[in-house]
Amino acid sequence: MEIEKRKVGRPRKPVAAGSRASLGLKVTPEIKAKIAQASDASGRTQSQEAEFRIESSFDRQDLLPDTMRLSFGGLSAILLLQANVMERAGRLAAWNDTKDPEVWSNESWLSNPQAWDAAVKAANAVLEATRPPGKVLDRAPPFNVAEMIAAYIKPGAGSSAPRHAHYIAAMMDSPTSKRYRAWLAGMLSAKGSAHS
Repeated sequence: MEIEKRKVGRPRKPVAAGSRASLGLKVTPEIKAKIAQASDASGRTQSQEAEFRIESSFDRQDLLPDTMRLSFGGLSAILLLQANVMERAGRLAAWNDTKDPEVWSNESWLSNPQAWDAAVKAANAVLEATRPPGKVLDRAPPFNVAEMIAAYIKPGAGSSAPRHAHYIAAMMDSPTSKRYRAWLAGMLSAKGSAHS
């Protein structure tokens, strides 16, 4: 006969709407010090400060998709999916190549050739999977893709064709473009240093 085990302590009561529930939480001394410093600055108690910061972290989860949607419209879902599979494939390939557990928690995989190759293949797989149906005509694009990328990374590096020069000029001036260019240039510089 199987004896039912009794749970230790008082049974949990459902939390009423609008009231506060207790949350058992252990943190490092560094986090405790940061919470204390932040609560002194804000005038909140340490519990209120911790709750405020936890709640803010959930609010920010929707910030990236919303920003991407505003910047890229319908393309945003594909870009986010690409980033997700690139990171997973890249980290896994870096782990297989180095057996270094740090690849799961830092950005070192970005400079690993095997990891980057796996990430590129994963990104291309997303593009192929989301390709719209229909026949592709064998036509040259109305612009030089390599030149356009060069102009995006470093304005003035390429001589854009007149038919898309206005697009390049507008793209260069946007704050989003400047942030992306700085990030991309830093990434290419880091990758170049790793290969030299």
